[in-house]
Amino acid sequence: MNAISVVGRIKEGFKIWRKGWLSFILAVILLSFVFIIVLIPISFGIAGIEGIGDYFGESLISIAITAFTVIVFVSAFNFIVIGTMCGLGKEIIEIEDTRAENTLNYIKSYGLRFAAIGIIIAAVVIGPFIVVGLTLNFINIFPVTSLHLWTGVAVGVFSFIVAFFLFVPFALSIPACLIEDIGPIESIKISFLAFRKNPKTISVLLASFIVIFVALLALPVIGLIGLVQIPFAVILASVLGIFTMIAFFVSIFVILPVMCITFTKLYYDFKIPRKEEVSEEESPISLF
Repeated sequence: MNAISVVGRIKEGFKIWRKGWLSFILAVILLSFVFIIVLIPISFGIAGIEGIGDYFGESLISIAITAFTVIVFVSAFNFIVIGTMCGLGKEIIEIEDTRAENTLNYIKSYGLRFAAIGIIIAAVVIGPFIVVGLTLNFINIFPVTSLHLWTGVAVGVFSFIVAFFLFVPFALSIPACLIEDIGPIESIKISFLAFRKNPKTISVLLASFIVIFVALLALPVIGLIGLVQIPFAVILASVLGIFTMIAFFVSIFVILPVMCITFTKLYYDFKIPRKEEVSEEESPISLF
């Protein structure tokens, strides 16, 4: 897959987004309100879990339990958001129309499946890092709190690269769940099969969106932190601060939906036949 085809797919996703841009924006706003409403009881729950960990007198246990709870909640909610965006994109791809109020329908019909997919992916991608990090910290071989700046950066970059390659095979799980109307495990199986047939395409496309997000969000923040420490750069820092806010809204209202639409469209292109649609001889090898 060359650079032109990557750009072409992203452009195609953006064109589809433009057909229902208002619905996507309203859907993100609606999901933000849902997040705030759900976050309140979750926060109290996390505080209670921290108290339980502290009761046993082991701060490491408290950290592990809290981290696990936060990861489960964040993963579940993020994939509900992604699933909703994919659902609205699916409607535009199929019938060239969608409505923001369909957001609640997707949460009602697919919310638990989206959340389950997110939790499974988080367990596979993030879980090993937490286990290894807490273990090394516990036996005092590699205490995280004592890492030097550049060592920490190197560990972070390495961890991100590993996490990326662990995540890529799951990239089409949500579109598979929506389009095939199947459960989390079967969705993940189909995503793996699609990845095995098109690893380069899916990897490069996902990496391209990550680069876009980093360019829009991380780089302006890094520049802003650097400028505020330089005398006479206050005005430039203020301008960069405004740009950072604009980049944030562009990321959640435009780039995120475009990414979901692009991968939904990609699934249609790489659609893997289900077992009942192919003969036993043509059926792909089962992964599970």
